[in-house]
Amino acid sequence: MPAHNVEGFIDEAIGSIVAQSYASFELIIVDDASTDGTADILAARQDRWSLEPQQLRVLRQPNGGASSARNRGVAEAKGELVGFIDADDRWSPQTLTQLVGALDAFPESDIACPLYRRIDEDGREVNYLGEPVHLTHTQQSEAKFFDAGEMLIATPAESATGVLVRREAFAAGGGFDTALKSNNDVDCWLRILWERKSTLVQCPQALVDYRIRSAQITSNVRRMQKGHEQFLGNHQPLLREIGVFARRRHFGLVRAYWSLLAARQGDVWLAFRYWISALFYSPRLALPATLGSSAAFAIAKAVLPSAIWQWVSKLRKRFRR
Repeated sequence: MPAHNVEGFIDEAIGSIVAQSYASFELIIVDDASTDGTADILAARQDRWSLEPQQLRVLRQPNGGASSARNRGVAEAKGELVGFIDADDRWSPQTLTQLVGALDAFPESDIACPLYRRIDEDGREVNYLGEPVHLTHTQQSEAKFFDAGEMLIATPAESATGVLVRREAFAAGGGFDTALKSNNDVDCWLRILWERKSTLVQCPQALVDYRIRSAQITSNVRRMQKGHEQFLGNHQPLLREIGVFARRRHFGLVRAYWSLLAARQGDVWLAFRYWISALFYSPRLALPATLGSSAAFAIAKAVLPSAIWQWVSKLRKRFRR
């Protein structure tokens, strides 16, 4: 668990690990030079959380970023499997049980991840537009599998949070690239799958709450674009192998995501530019129930008067039922 200035969330994140039904684990928290009250919360850990001393270790390091903190945590870990949780997210009690079970059941897979729920800073489940979700989260009927090429297009692991990796596979992939400014997690998973010609298994349950915060790296869209160019440089052989159509699909999805984020930040012109670029690469993103349509609605929400948007939103929800 990398931790940097997360005093408002880390107690809840640790509590979700303490509540795991799978008891054979150690939690390594790497405080990445926090300057708020994070260190004080961690200092009170023995009284606050019911973990044995050998189950919980808190390390501190000069600020090096989440990738550096995760690499250090893995280097200190003792288990054959290594998992990741960000200090502002939450795991369901069955997360480790389901992920470990998936890797046991599918030895050809090196990585396991769950489905995700998005939550806001208050812990409420929200959709891509940041609006509260009132419907029960849909589950898949069975596990799904992704090789490196499919991983690049579908991105089943939406975050490092909730991902479980075989330790030997993590070592073979080289760990997290600390030079990358974004996409560090996807970059790591792709190198593992590419090097070992293995798969990622996605469990059919929504087991992780992924918190959307304004302070996240994903809130800086222009920085993400620059980081994505750097990320692509790490995967040229994979990009050549998957072919033109799949590459264009990837470029379209990435730009649709940037469009969505820019619209949520109120930069409508940048959001529109990314949305047009997304459709240029992959016209199907204009269809309903795609990331492109979510981006279009995010743009509409940013520019329409509140009363009109409420009407559009109700109409959208009615057609989705």
